[in-house]
Amino acid sequence: MPHQTLIVLKSWRGPKDPSSGKFTYGVEHDMCSWYNKCGANGLCSRDTSPNGKCIEWFEARDKEAWDLNDYTGGCVRKTSLSCSGDGPITR
Repeated sequence: MPHQTLIVLKSWRGPKDPSSGKFTYGVEHDMCSWYNKCGANGLCSRDTSPNGKCIEWFEARDKEAWDLNDYTGGCVRKTSLSCSGDGPITR
């Protein structure tokens, strides 16, 4: 869901000056446009709720923060890789 940022500019030149007053300008943006919003190994989707999720075989590094919609901690592997020996890497 897009968020909206409002920028308010105020100008005062005198009571009879037509250019005096308050001007409001709105800009829509979505949370997924923020750099690193879902952290390492995380995906951000503006079309789902919650917006952050982890890639396959990963889970939130800080589950409590993710429950509060703070995804910046990213995701970690659910299970460690076994990288011993000369064989293939296994999950």
